[in-house]
Amino acid sequence: MNRIILYSLLFKFFTVLTVQATTIHYHIGWEQANSHYFKISVEVSEPDSQISEFRIPAWRPGIYLMQNFTRNVFNVKAVDGIGRILPVTKINKDTWRVENGSVKRFTFKYDYYARQLDAGASYLAEEEAYINPVSLLMYLPGREMQPVTLSLQHPQGWRIATAMDADEKSRFTAENYHELADSPILISPDFKLLEFAENNVLFQLALQGEINFDTDSLVNDVSKIVRSQMKIMQTVPFKRYLFLYHLVNKPFGHGVEHKNSTSIVSGPSSNINNRTYRNLLGTTSHEFFHAWNVERIRPQSLYHPDYSTEAYTGNMWFFEGGTSYYDVISRSRAGMLDRQSVYRRLAGNINRLQQTYGRKLRSVYQVGLDSWGDEFKSPPHTGMSYYLKGSVVTMLLDLAIRRRTDNDKSLDDVMRYLYEKYAAKDRGMPEDGIQKAVEKITGQSFHQFFSDFVYGTKEIDYNRFLNYAGLQAQVDSGKISKAPYTGISTYEKDGRVTIRSVMPESPALFAGMDIDDVLVSVNSRKITLQNVQELIKKYQPGDTLTFTIIRNGGMQKRNLIAAEPVYFPVKLIELPEAGTSQTVIRESWLTGMKSESEN
Repeated sequence: MNRIILYSLLFKFFTVLTVQATTIHYHIGWEQANSHYFKISVEVSEPDSQISEFRIPAWRPGIYLMQNFTRNVFNVKAVDGIGRILPVTKINKDTWRVENGSVKRFTFKYDYYARQLDAGASYLAEEEAYINPVSLLMYLPGREMQPVTLSLQHPQGWRIATAMDADEKSRFTAENYHELADSPILISPDFKLLEFAENNVLFQLALQGEINFDTDSLVNDVSKIVRSQMKIMQTVPFKRYLFLYHLVNKPFGHGVEHKNSTSIVSGPSSNINNRTYRNLLGTTSHEFFHAWNVERIRPQSLYHPDYSTEAYTGNMWFFEGGTSYYDVISRSRAGMLDRQSVYRRLAGNINRLQQTYGRKLRSVYQVGLDSWGDEFKSPPHTGMSYYLKGSVVTMLLDLAIRRRTDNDKSLDDVMRYLYEKYAAKDRGMPEDGIQKAVEKITGQSFHQFFSDFVYGTKEIDYNRFLNYAGLQAQVDSGKISKAPYTGISTYEKDGRVTIRSVMPESPALFAGMDIDDVLVSVNSRKITLQNVQELIKKYQPGDTLTFTIIRNGGMQKRNLIAAEPVYFPVKLIELPEAGTSQTVIRESWLTGMKSESEN
């Protein structure tokens, strides 16, 4: 009898808890699209506190610097269930406090200005609404892991494209705020929806804008990318995946990854040629691989992050640079890039890195940490892209793994291991997780590799690694500059030839030349926008070039001693004398297929 009473009391207790659990429902609509203001409300039922806080994210995953979306928030207010105004106070730059007292339900409301059309922002106009939830939906601190719902109000005839699923009430559901924040939404009357299936997964392509290419070809090419990357990872973590494309009529290229979708902006849509179409496929390949690498294999700091403060990791070289590497390799294995196209892309990465002076100053790991300090505004010649060096280092790492294991293992195995160890177990990866995974897969130490090329700034001996695959980086004599080295780059400003930058350790620096100096003449020959390069080509290393410059309104002279070229562009060639083991590595690497002797 006592046991029955106890069960009854427990049942009633948990029933009460279920009934009174706090619920959070979002609503997005608009009144005048050309005002660019979304009307947003957050309805909270059964709040468990008399004070509630709402916070707009200060940054978004995909770009790791503060963006302060709070600047777009206006007309904040809160009302209870019968429309009475509740006190609202802004307590810091991105947080508002509501005194909701003992009410059972209240609604927090605000307007959000959205007039930035790129893959990471939100946009509202008469022709469409694009919603990147992390940029405009506030969350309740401490309740980020609670289930949420979303309803959308839009003009009749407009359709919705999103990776979220709707319930029987046409509300979109998300397991928590993080999932909602990671689910972009396109609302439009005229987007084109394409579909295909692969491995029991429905893939959808929503195209907004002017379409001037064969959509059947796009579906075919995207399906090749999907097949190639799913073969690499050997696991499919979604049942439906959405590619959102904005085709804009201006030169543009931008993509942002999401867990079950990607958002890509590409242009000019009115002049799609082979190059712009290839770039579109490259962005598609990059963003889709993120479905594993960074969306699921995720650093601890980005696993259910705090959107109000920095989330530090130095491993963006792997999550972004590694993804750039697989963008190319997966298309090679899909038969979409021939050998020479792959070699040109890999050589291009090497050439751009070798022209980046910042590689000498900071490790690629440090650059990842420093991105929160606004890497895009670093002093001249101190910056370095973790996409760029990361893609190069990842290539070296893959080749080193193959060499050390006689091509029995590769970076593909590392990727799959990371997925099983972290993503499949719903946990973030620690900062040393990549090196530990490589050492686990190979059974060997990679301490020196990571010390030199990830945590250090050691110059890379490219041919050491390329030779593992029977390749060589050879100086491309046809691309060596015919001019002596000065260390100056120029641009046109107010119709005059002006110094844009002066390279460290260069003849121009030692000659005392500076940014914003106006070049008037060299050795008494007048400098113009049309002849500046040709004039310098007339001289040889060791010659003295006397520049007349204008600085701060005054005329000055600077004597510069021209030097030998310091940069020698390379191209990748296959070694004719490559041995069997080198050829086996190369073929396996670029095709994804192992030879019969290896199977």
